[in-house]
Amino acid sequence: MQVIYLAPFVLLSLVLFVVFLSVPRLRRHAVSAAVAPVGFAISSIVGVFATVMIAEHFGLGRTFDAEGPGRIVAFFAVYALIGTVGAIVAVSVVNRLLRWVLQDWQPWSD
Repeated sequence: MQVIYLAPFVLLSLVLFVVFLSVPRLRRHAVSAAVAPVGFAISSIVGVFATVMIAEHFGLGRTFDAEGPGRIVAFFAVYALIGTVGAIVAVSVVNRLLRWVLQDWQPWSD
């Protein structure tokens, strides 16, 4: 199930990586573009699961049992918010790691 959920995000990451590598102005953002969709996918599904479990623990589980479009809007708002925060954190971590690894790396010097 998780592989089926993650597969479109991995495919999107690969497409974005290739597109960003092929455009000279966007090459420096290629790794970030590849990491963002996967970060969104992982954090959103984990975050929604954690939100539902916490709501159940505190007796707020009925919130997600509501009828009508409000339930769907609330679910996707939580999904999108947590996913966006996760993507931002993932890109930030990867950018810091890249800066740390590449700060002294100069392939043209002997």
